[in-house]
Amino acid sequence: MKMDNKLFALMSFLLFTVFFTSSCINNITDDNSSTDGKVPVNVSSDIRNYLPVTRMDGESFETDDAIGLYLISQPEALTGARHLDNVRFAYNASGELVPETEVYYPYGEGKCDFYSYYPYREQGIIPDDSTLSVSVKTDQSKLSDYLASDFLVASVPDVTPTKEAVKLPYFHKMCKLVIEIVLKGEEDISKLAANNPELILLGLPTAGVYDFVGDTIVSQDVPRDISLQGTWKEKDGTLVGKSALLIPHTVAAGYKLLRFQVGSRSFSGVLSSEFLLQAGTVCTLKLTYDSQIGIKKMETSIEPWGTGGVIEMETREDDVEDLVAVSEADFRETNVLDVMHQDEVVAILCKEYLRSADVDAQAIVAYPVVEGKPDLEHGQVLHLLGNTEKVHGGTATWNKQTNELAYSAGTSSPYPGIYFDLEKKIVLAKPESPLPASLAKHYLEDVRGSEQNDYPIVKIGTQYWMRANLHTEFYADEADIPLLDETDITHGYRENGGYYYYNMAAVETGNLPPAGWQIPTKAQWDKLFAYVGGSASALKSGDGWSTNQPDLAGFNGEAVSVFTYNDQKTASYYVQKIRWVCYWQMEQEQECLFISEDEPDISYSVINPLFGLSVRCVQEMD
Repeated sequence: MKMDNKLFALMSFLLFTVFFTSSCINNITDDNSSTDGKVPVNVSSDIRNYLPVTRMDGESFETDDAIGLYLISQPEALTGARHLDNVRFAYNASGELVPETEVYYPYGEGKCDFYSYYPYREQGIIPDDSTLSVSVKTDQSKLSDYLASDFLVASVPDVTPTKEAVKLPYFHKMCKLVIEIVLKGEEDISKLAANNPELILLGLPTAGVYDFVGDTIVSQDVPRDISLQGTWKEKDGTLVGKSALLIPHTVAAGYKLLRFQVGSRSFSGVLSSEFLLQAGTVCTLKLTYDSQIGIKKMETSIEPWGTGGVIEMETREDDVEDLVAVSEADFRETNVLDVMHQDEVVAILCKEYLRSADVDAQAIVAYPVVEGKPDLEHGQVLHLLGNTEKVHGGTATWNKQTNELAYSAGTSSPYPGIYFDLEKKIVLAKPESPLPASLAKHYLEDVRGSEQNDYPIVKIGTQYWMRANLHTEFYADEADIPLLDETDITHGYRENGGYYYYNMAAVETGNLPPAGWQIPTKAQWDKLFAYVGGSASALKSGDGWSTNQPDLAGFNGEAVSVFTYNDQKTASYYVQKIRWVCYWQMEQEQECLFISEDEPDISYSVINPLFGLSVRCVQEMD
């Protein structure tokens, strides 16, 4: 099937009438009362809560920090009409919060309510709602990610228009967890410090939704391991200096909260009673360490608002894992797992689609990693999914030039996992001296200033693909990507339902993909299509399609539709309820990849600068 731009526009025009209302960003409502007052809005800040060096611990913002401000004219509420909607104020070198353009109180002396938050983002509080998505970073050992995990909120009710600055008291809404380690008996704290013990928090939520009206984070999601910020220091016989910012929530009793490693020895900490990570507080987790048995107990307290309860944590030294077990491989969040020996990736474990003249099935495959790169010529097929016969244990050999698979069938039952010998080679039978190894989820970690997105990935043939659409408000150089209106063809993006759609000008900047990745060329898309036999169903998944699709490749192509143009080609509108998805590809004569509900095959369609389409990125496994 071949669609040209006229047919594309005609179909969307005849089938659907779509009205798009953009959110009011950095301005005031368009009525006479908005400007007749002539009293400019002026605000100042006061940061409260945490106990030094940054906005996180101090009492003021730093130069170029930006907050978002909402002004609600009573009797309206935050969920209704907003006089000022997400106005950006930046903190200047003189210690003032200054709006990008001067904004005013409404006319008269009626009272107003102020709501503000930090850090500023173009997509603020959801219209007709009172919530904002929040998150913390996973690698908080990076200072930039640690600081970016902070989230502050200020609200001031019943403000009468005034020329004086309205003081906004900002309160931290994350929980700051501080770690302290003390030793049992007469052991030497300096010796422990020299070993630089590593501590990782396990499986804690990294995303949530903050409700400004209820003043709480109403949901927590995206559990990930979190590394800590800071360096260990000796203070009064105690190791201190490590901390993390966390989504407030209650950790249940019996939860394995952390992994603590000293040299080659690893210890786990399990909570004996529930642990409240309270918003706006500093929680102290005190570990008592015994070199013979590891962490003996853990205590928690809340400061500076009072003393919390003591939590005893049962700990045990972890058994050395010889077998990297398939049963422990969790592919729900990403289709590629790293197999780690200490800090080195020695193999990857993939859930992937094997397709050749000799096989057509999803499988769990292990590939050795040599000099930092997967060795695609020596894949070990551990399990052909859905097959109960003795055909497992085969091999997968890939031709990187042709993207073709040479498959040799196995003759055994599914393998429970893999071992590693002393040369770090994959073996299926337990060697005399196996190396310990563990699994870690492999993500595309995309950090752009204060924003971090961890994209799941999938191996399809000899390519890595993002398993989710690009959703960023920043270019790779950390410059803002403008949010477009319906007639704008300058570079930027549109948004609908949490999905982001980028226009041609944004794609042509060449500055959208994460580092080391690229928007596919037509040849790279063709390489993918050829491997899946041109079948659109092999790439489809999600509830947007009318029927369940097999998504054999694990591509996770959702029917998120597109922004197309009207019949006059003068404005861009989101096409509601249509089961399409279109992806950009990089060519001089731009065409988009087109997957439709009604067509079994993948095709291309000519596009227009007004269009807003989805972006997937690819990485060749060279």
